[in-house]
Amino acid sequence: MSDKVQIFDTTLRDGEQVPGCKLVTEEKIVIAKKLEELGVDVIEAGFPVSSPGDFQSVVDIAKAVTEPTICALTRAVEKDIICAADALKHAKRGRIHTGLATSKMHREHKLRMTADQVIERATMAVSLAKTFVEDVEFYAETDLNEIKITITKYDSLDDKKTFTTNDPHIIKFVNDITPKMITKFVED
Repeated sequence: MSDKVQIFDTTLRDGEQVPGCKLVTEEKIVIAKKLEELGVDVIEAGFPVSSPGDFQSVVDIAKAVTEPTICALTRAVEKDIICAADALKHAKRGRIHTGLATSKMHREHKLRMTADQVIERATMAVSLAKTFVEDVEFYAETDLNEIKITITKYDSLDDKKTFTTNDPHIIKFVNDITPKMITKFVED
């Protein structure tokens, strides 16, 4: 295990979710270059399948910076992953960040899938992404109450060496969680 902490910045993707914030590609490139100057290791540049503009921003950011890994977000959907791979073609180091909802509520009501089907979809997504880039990150949208189940299930993917998990990052929580709840979870 490395002692180096990697900085994974999502400003260019998550930042646009702030009400009233809409960045054009040129502004994103300026920010990406500043993040590169700061020594950020990974820049999540966008969600390429979401729009032609977001796709082009990822392409242009991949061309404009050389030191950080350029990451593209996807759902665990074939067309998303192929689109992300296409957007990352010019990246010196590209990463596909893929995943899906894993909580029981989302599996049953949003995806209408069993837990085994979700694992199958996750395996497909990671395997497909690995055909395009070496660096694949998986996220699981889950509930704090189910996190131990989720980690156990996805550890089986890691055993296959399909991808590397970034243990607390692989989980995206889908319910309200307080700092005390997280502290208790980590202590347990």
